[in-house]
Amino acid sequence: MKKTYLFLVQALLALSLIFAIGCSKDDPSTDPEKPIVTDPGTPVADPTGTITANISTGTSIDIPNNGNIRWTGPDNFNLYVYNNPYLVSICDMGTMQGLGNITNIPQTGFTVPTSSNTTVACEEGHGYVIKFERQGSASLYVRLYDVESIISTSGGVMGAKVKYQFPFTPTTLTLSKDSLLFTKDAGTQTLTITTNASAWTYTCSDSWISATKSGNTLSVSVPANTGLLRSGSITIQANENSKDIKVNQAMASTSAPYSIGDLYYENSVLGVVYKIATGGTHGMIVSMNETQCAWSTVYETTGCSDLTNGMNNMTSIKKISGWENKYPAFKWCNDFNTGNVSWYLPAQIELNDLYTNYTKVNTTLMYCGVVQIAADYYWSSSEDGNSGAWCQGFSTGSQSTNGKSYTSRVRAVRAF
Repeated sequence: MKKTYLFLVQALLALSLIFAIGCSKDDPSTDPEKPIVTDPGTPVADPTGTITANISTGTSIDIPNNGNIRWTGPDNFNLYVYNNPYLVSICDMGTMQGLGNITNIPQTGFTVPTSSNTTVACEEGHGYVIKFERQGSASLYVRLYDVESIISTSGGVMGAKVKYQFPFTPTTLTLSKDSLLFTKDAGTQTLTITTNASAWTYTCSDSWISATKSGNTLSVSVPANTGLLRSGSITIQANENSKDIKVNQAMASTSAPYSIGDLYYENSVLGVVYKIATGGTHGMIVSMNETQCAWSTVYETTGCSDLTNGMNNMTSIKKISGWENKYPAFKWCNDFNTGNVSWYLPAQIELNDLYTNYTKVNTTLMYCGVVQIAADYYWSSSEDGNSGAWCQGFSTGSQSTNGKSYTSRVRAVRAF
């Protein structure tokens, strides 16, 4: 793919954002100023740890090490913190059936944080989230539901019967992957979603991305790509927490001649060109992803003395019994190989060639939505005695040796 193609990729990506057709599932429209409540008109069982209490001017709920919650006339909350560095605020979540309807921590709607706050009315049938915060520490939350007003013998409101739970933790959301990379062919990949929310939803950014939800798994499918590289995303939403997954699909097969920074995709081999020879018909490509691991788990001389051809060093490693367990950096690169494909850990000079042009490589990696080459140290396959091996610094361009058991970044390369 030529540089002009990369320009077209940028244009297509911009257009895709404008004309994207979503495949949203279970995605209700929301008002950012009104907190989301799960089925407010449907009774939900009280969560584990629910406590029932009465609050009034003379009785309060104690939140250990933080403060207390009480009622004050005519019908307001009186929130108090024990220590001045702490602040407290409250958000009225609106009318609902019970404490179990409050399933998320709102991002808006809280009162102004203060050491004492009485500005939110204590209304029967309403749910609330109370926040205790301190600079430099994680905020703590209480969810509370006003069951009913307590009426005095004279007929006036003197407090409220409430249900509450503390701590009310923010929604957790973990994805098994943060990006998906497809070849040009039709395919399906799966994601595992882990969350403490009762439910989660997803939204696709583009019509060429489709997804199917089953339990805690999301199966993502794309059709065959007959055009240029395309990029989209899927948003996973669990209560107030959301995360984006980048979805990228390779273009149709490329062909020589190549320029530095071009995307290379031939015979199912995908990489970025970082060195060319004979007018771009031959050269070197680097892998689209990377890892961090040790050069080796043992200290021994391997014969990896070649400074210019990492394939020779890979051959030396493979002659060693049990090399897959002893040499993780080599093993990771070799795992790319199927059939006649020959990825390997670059030699010292090959890695320096990559450093020379890595800013152009990173431009392409950025377009593809994958991890760019970092301003950090990467292992070469060239060793320095029985205990050390050469590293390439991508911050200053310096080369140095490190102990073989040291964890550094690893990228695979191959010739074309």
